Amino acid sequence: MKILTLSTFGERCGIATYNDALMSALGRSGACVDVHAVETATARTRSKQGMLHHFDAFGAKIDAYDAIIIQHEYGLFGGRYTSGLAQKVFARLMSRVAAAGKPTAVIFHSEPRTSHRILSRKRVNWARICRLINDNPQIFAVVHGNTAEGQYVEAGLSPASIWATRHPLPAPRIIPRRSAGDEIVLTIFGFVAKYKGYDEAIEALDNLPERYRLVIAGGTHPGNAMDDTFERLKEREGARLEITGWLEEEDIAAVMARTDIVLAPYHRNGPAGSGAVTWAICHGRPVIASQTVSFSEIQEEAGCFAMVPPGDAQALADAIRTVAEDDALKAQMVERGLAYTRKYSWAGMADRLLHRLQAHRGGDRHVARRSEEPLLALR
Repeated sequence: MKILTLSTFGERCGIATYNDALMSALGRSGACVDVHAVETATARTRSKQGMLHHFDAFGAKIDAYDAIIIQHEYGLFGGRYTSGLAQKVFARLMSRVAAAGKPTAVIFHSEPRTSHRILSRKRVNWARICRLINDNPQIFAVVHGNTAEGQYVEAGLSPASIWATRHPLPAPRIIPRRSAGDEIVLTIFGFVAKYKGYDEAIEALDNLPERYRLVIAGGTHPGNAMDDTFERLKEREGARLEITGWLEEEDIAAVMARTDIVLAPYHRNGPAGSGAVTWAICHGRPVIASQTVSFSEIQEEAGCFAMVPPGDAQALADAIRTVAEDDALKAQMVERGLAYTRKYSWAGMADRLLHRLQAHRGGDRHVARRSEEPLLALR
């Protein structure tokens, strides 16, 4: 199959990282994959009218390919404007995709954003997007997890138009812990954003002995200029709190080597998945995560996390001490995480996605639907 993907590319962006991993896996499965790069910096210079035509060049390429993969996140389609304009731009793009009649996977990375107001433009454009997907058997949506599937069904997508799978993980690559005496290093990985629970982590650190340190391993998100969390945290940096800034891929291993426990004390308004947490699991590190929807789904199947209520610094501190002081518990969490990693690999994701694209080539949703191992199999 000759596949065209629409995604950010070569940027410090989780969508670009996801698409790169998927492209590599698809290539190893025999597909030929090209990317039409979305340059977020360029998009943010466009006027509203300019954004409506920003993806015309992508539409002009579609006919030369056998299948299409679109990475969807609102910031990619809205430029510097709101999700309302992003819906309008995406609806226009989907009209061109539907007219081409090519098998198409739209990978949604955020929750659906619509409105209940009858005269809302956002509501009208989202309804148009749903019709274009539901009425065209060659198009299907990809979401990560059962909860995301339910959200999109409630928002108007047909269950037959959705493939709910797990967020894929890299192959296991366990990195031995580099000794640092009795120091215990806690790390929060990934782009710095408000929803990741840094304030609770710092408060938990204050309730722990001096030998505990917190590393915030990441920098600002280039597409989230309004979030001042990174600057605010830099003002609090000190002997027990280290902030690395942006990490290149080769730097992640070095930070992971001195990490004892990875923290993900996310708030309830966080994203449907977390690439940063997948790094921890595949590198053989125990994870303490909030009881949010996405982490709870993984925990229900894999049992690889220690979980705490969102926003509860004392519960986080208690969980940190429990995990840090129980070697048997840490080993169990790591092994369960590695088993989960092996089950939901990028290679498996690529093979199942190719099968679905091939099935949708003939417009047969029934053949494509639910052909992977059921998400509820281990519940």
